[in-house]
Amino acid sequence: MTTTKTTAGRRARRAPRAARRMSPRPAIESQARQVWLAGLGAMATTSETASAWLDFLVARGRKREPAAIAMAQKAARDTRRAVEDLAAEAGRRSLRLFDDAIERLGVQPQPRSRNILHRLGDVAEALL
Repeated sequence: MTTTKTTAGRRARRAPRAARRMSPRPAIESQARQVWLAGLGAMATTSETASAWLDFLVARGRKREPAAIAMAQKAARDTRRAVEDLAAEAGRRSLRLFDDAIERLGVQPQPRSRNILHRLGDVAEALL
């Protein structure tokens, strides 16, 4: 608001109404409110959309969970079977190598040669 003082002591005059209406302040407040409302709208839309997507993804996950668990269990069984096969093969190869080493030392196979501890005892006797 603009006021002017006169030397004659008259009351201060206000700016004309037209000048007050042209003030940029109401336009700025209106724009700020629009930005505020747009932000609230964006937040609400994002929240609703995110919630809808979460519900959608959970429903899809529930449908696919049994198949995913079955695949994981099958993979675990297959892996366990492969490890057991590798361990059995490693054991067979170790026994073959051990038997070959005993034969090279000249230890004669005996009926008890199936037990590896007995074979080790035979090796010890042969070495001494």
